[in-house]
Amino acid sequence: RILTVSSYNVAAAHMVDSDETQEFYTFLEDELDKGILFLQETNNSMNQKLKKEFPGNYFVSQDGMKMTIMSHYPILDQGIMKFDNRFNITMWADIDFKGQTIRVYSVHLLSNGVTNLAETVRGRGEFSDRATWGRVGTMFSKYTQASKNRLPQFNDLMEDAKKQTKPVIIAGDFNEVPQSYLYTQIADNYQDAFVKKGWGLGTTFN
Repeated sequence: RILTVSSYNVAAAHMVDSDETQEFYTFLEDELDKGILFLQETNNSMNQKLKKEFPGNYFVSQDGMKMTIMSHYPILDQGIMKFDNRFNITMWADIDFKGQTIRVYSVHLLSNGVTNLAETVRGRGEFSDRATWGRVGTMFSKYTQASKNRLPQFNDLMEDAKKQTKPVIIAGDFNEVPQSYLYTQIADNYQDAFVKKGWGLGTTFN
């Protein structure tokens, strides 16, 4: 039995031009492929559009919570693990996959808050410029602090996941790199689906 799983931070599709909207939803349809699609940073209007575009699928969403799980398979139970804000949460669902119940988690952990700095360094940074290195240092400092703040969120997730007697799938936007402590902790307890079955470079946000 093969289950297709995809996860995307869609940023409420704000980068999708009006003439590309249908292409965007066609892309999501191709990725769903009779499986489970985890979406972070959705909003209420996007959820309404998703339900219209994908009739016959099952949804987990909640007003004001920027997270959606869309499943080709029936959803038996669902819930949300709230953190200290409404932007970063973990959404979970128990799904009936061909007679077997599986627990899935869609995760969005705290952001590093370095996007604007990274764009500035990439666009205007010079290696000989002291200001560039100052921005790089600030980025590292922000990442270090955010990583510490993500740890309690991550621990809550892992504590709940370890209680499950059913198979578990964890997906989402962790705002971490593969060399991080958080990734190592997940990889020590679960299989990395991309490593096992993925293809390509597996690159992500710079």
